[in-house]
Amino acid sequence: MASNRAADTTGQSNIIRLPTAAPRKVKQNLGRAAMKARAALPRFPIERFEYPSVRSAIPVARELLAMRPNMTPELELMTALLNALDDDTREKIRQHLIPAVVADRRSALQAMALLKSTKLTTGGINDLYRAFDAAWRELEQ
Repeated sequence: MASNRAADTTGQSNIIRLPTAAPRKVKQNLGRAAMKARAALPRFPIERFEYPSVRSAIPVARELLAMRPNMTPELELMTALLNALDDDTREKIRQHLIPAVVADRRSALQAMALLKSTKLTTGGINDLYRAFDAAWRELEQ
């Protein structure tokens, strides 16, 4: 019985033994003991996991949920105006709001949340929806 070594490839010019090939078959550690050990490891609850972009959107979602009972026509108009502004003007508004946000003024926090929730990309919208779900779960508990 011939082996598959490079020396036994007479007449087979298309078979080349690579110098980086393993000298023997690698042993797989997928036995019953390894499966039991893996099952015994502590698991992170999947329902508590949130992607970083969703975690950063959760404070925005909380503020928007807190504003929801007070939705006025002025607030709806402000949302439409913020969506229509160019990026430079939005950055100027953000820079103007930062000192008040640092001072923890509630109205500035709400204005910043409104600014962050407008003019989002598709991924940002999805992240905000997931953040709303997470914020609702927090409110229900």
